[in-house]
Order: sequence, then C-alpha cells, then structure tokens
Amino acid sequence: MATATVISQRIGGGSKETVVDIAMDSSYPTGGEVFTAAQVSMSKIHYGIASPKAGVDTSATLASASILPTTAGFNVKTWLADPAEMTNTGSLATVTLRCTLYGT
Repeated sequence: MATATVISQRIGGGSKETVVDIAMDSSYPTGGEVFTAAQVSMSKIHYGIASPKAGVDTSATLASASILPTTAGFNVKTWLADPAEMTNTGSLATVTLRCTLYGT
C-alpha cells in the first residue's frame, strides 16, 4: 500500500490546500491507490494535482498521475506513456508523487 506524508497545509477562506508526497509501492491496484481525506488532515477533497516528484526514479514509464476525488477521500491513479492505466500489481516502488489537494 502506498503511503501519504503531509508536507504542508494552508488554510484560508474556509478552504485548505494540502501538499502531500505519495510514496508508491510494488503492487499497484486497478483503479488507483485509495486514501481517505482524514489521512491527509482534511475532511473533503474537491480536486487535486499530481506529478512525479523531482529527483525520483521515473523509469517505470510513468507518464502522468491524476487525483480522483471520492466521497471518502481520493484515489491516485497513474498512467503509462502508451496511454493506459498502470497494470494491476505493477510496480511503482521507486516513484514518489507530489500532490496538491484542495478542499476543506
């Protein structure tokens, strides 16, 4: 299971901006890694932006990543260069994503 580490959080005007590093793992699940809003010190995710963190190994042919808000939190979905979702149980163990999440 991937892990999330909160890097920073700003609160203003009733909303939050939270920057999170997601350390991917060696067994990617179909549909993406699942996180609750509470895991990143938020109550609801409205939208987010994800990209590979500078200086990490992206040789896993990772082309992009996306944040998909859910009722309980968010999924981090990764895409290959061909373009297709990363295969079920594919390894992204060397990849860390920097995500900026917006919500409350």
